[in-house]
Amino acid sequence: MLVLIFKRDIAKKACQMFLGEDNPDEDIIKDALSEFINIIGGKAKTVLTNSGMVVNMTLPKSFDSL
Repeated sequence: MLVLIFKRDIAKKACQMFLGEDNPDEDIIKDALSEFINIIGGKAKTVLTNSGMVVNMTLPKSFDSL
């Protein structure tokens, strides 16, 4: 299991950079963060698979709090 935890302000800033928008609303931030995590997970899966590991993935989920 891969779990990434971001402070809200860091997640918002990353999504602003990812989207090229200055002030995205919370729903857009969650969607963008899920896509960002999907990219990170996909890269990790490629690296691990190339190392001979079997990796199964589901779609990423984002949550407002722990």
